[in-house]
Amino acid sequence: MTTTVENLIKGQTLVVGARKVKGGKFQVEFAEIVVNPDARPNLLSMFNASDDRFSQRSSKPRRAWMTVEANDFKAITGIDISEATEDGITLNVLNPTANGERIHLEIRETVGAKDGSYEQANSARSAKQITGSDGSRRYFVKDGQLVFAKGTVVLGEPKHQILLADKIATVAELSAMGINLTGEGVVRQEIVLTADANPLA
Repeated sequence: MTTTVENLIKGQTLVVGARKVKGGKFQVEFAEIVVNPDARPNLLSMFNASDDRFSQRSSKPRRAWMTVEANDFKAITGIDISEATEDGITLNVLNPTANGERIHLEIRETVGAKDGSYEQANSARSAKQITGSDGSRRYFVKDGQLVFAKGTVVLGEPKHQILLADKIATVAELSAMGINLTGEGVVRQEIVLTADANPLA
């Protein structure tokens, strides 16, 4: 059976696909399930394990993208992406290596965003969030600021920095705290999740 994003398990890394970008380069997509080693078990999810609405969200793969030269990427990983188009191709290559060493995703979470950064200008899309089954969003907040997560591709064992949020807030709750979302994807209407689990890590 081919490993895909849908059946990826903890400990596995996947080269999902690649697409051609400007300058003759290629953008490669990686996925890996990242679990916070410091997170406490979510009792609400555990006591409602048979109810899909309370599923732990930590089992969804995180993503990261890297822009590469096709020839160099193939020489180091053995993966040929030269046929990728602007629309992209699916690869599903499991546990890639570079010069014999495993490639992993590393997650670094920070509080707030730098002035003038992409994250600051597009917080509705770039801030750490969960989406309910009805499409509504809730955002992770720590010390009164949005949490931002950045995934990078690294060699060897990753050193994650995953923050424990104080709150997971609806758009209206963010507004009441003085936090205004910016950029594309700003949710204009308040939708409150009542059934989804509320993991804080």
